[in-house]
Amino acid sequence: MTENSEKPGTGSRPIKILEIIGAAVIFVMMLHTLANVVGRFAFNFPVLGTLEIVQYWYMPTIAFLGFIVAKFLNEHIEAPIIFDSLTWGNRRLLVIVNGILAVVTCLLFAYFTFVGQALHGVETGATAGASTVPIWPVMFLLPVVYLILSAQWAIDVLSAARGRIDETDEADQTMATFVSDDMSDSTEAAR
Repeated sequence: MTENSEKPGTGSRPIKILEIIGAAVIFVMMLHTLANVVGRFAFNFPVLGTLEIVQYWYMPTIAFLGFIVAKFLNEHIEAPIIFDSLTWGNRRLLVIVNGILAVVTCLLFAYFTFVGQALHGVETGATAGASTVPIWPVMFLLPVVYLILSAQWAIDVLSAARGRIDETDEADQTMATFVSDDMSDSTEAAR
């Protein structure tokens, strides 16, 4: 991610820690899977529970930590074709409304994953399918991540309410003008 080093705010210590944790989990998952493959084919003795551990421990951790990092770095996939054509005031209103909806949704997800999944998982001693691999501890990651995401969205709403949509407003406006001028020149040349 060399391009992220140019973005403002990418030096945040908590985000760097999450990136390191995510990379470490990927590395451990790779070693675990490699040990399973070598054990299975070389010694006819695979590492028990590898599929369950990868599926219920490693992958959710990687994905959900990635959601926090992607939101912080504003790296989620965007399709700004309509958003870019809106006026600044309408963009601001859309960011506020979308942000409020995202905060409410994330808070609901946090509540229901805590009550419906994590606490229920502890009560029942949830395991991965028919195996004995416990999966209830990782269920507590979901509500924590959703709370962090709701806080990130709330910060976006407050920023938009203060008049700041994002760091690239001026650059986007310049690019939109450039592209618009370039397209009108090529349309006139085609006539």
